[in-house]
Amino acid sequence: MLIAYGVVDAVGYAQAQNPLTIIAPVSGQTVDGTLSFSGTASVNSITRRGTISGQTNAGVECRGTATVNITFSHGEGTIVCGQLSSRFVFSLTSRRPPAGTGTGTLSDGRKVMLRIGQ
Repeated sequence: MLIAYGVVDAVGYAQAQNPLTIIAPVSGQTVDGTLSFSGTASVNSITRRGTISGQTNAGVECRGTATVNITFSHGEGTIVCGQLSSRFVFSLTSRRPPAGTGTGTLSDGRKVMLRIGQ
């Protein structure tokens, strides 16, 4: 399982659902490569809070939340996939198109890497 969160505008990698909601693709994997995640993050452009949804490579549904500080281009969040959970932090290297990376630790101790954008 990997966790991720992103902030994106409607330039290429994401499409706005409405003027206040921005959606970004997210993906990641454990450092050992045994578990991966893919999905989307949706963030409210005013509150800077959002949700994450997707699934692992084993088909387990994942749900989480995240917050982002656009001014300083970083954020944090949590995600749960089945019986595993994780906390993570990330940094955006680009806002348009949004792109970034992050790291986290699963509840079983494995380290995870994440990617925001394509």
